[in-house]
Amino acid sequence: MVSDRKNVDYVSALGFALGYLGGGILIVINAAMVYFHNDIGITLIEAYQYSFISVGIWWACFQYL
Repeated sequence: MVSDRKNVDYVSALGFALGYLGGGILIVINAAMVYFHNDIGITLIEAYQYSFISVGIWWACFQYL
């Protein structure tokens, strides 16, 4: 059990908030990677591929938590 009955709403809201925060951070990192691909030394295609891979890893790591 993650929480008692008194704190279940708080724990649920905290879980959703942290999930959205983490997803927001990932999308900012991926958007920056695509936007600044020349500055970090990769092609645009590679930036899209790395973004796709990072999202796949994100889902694989946090899907069952």
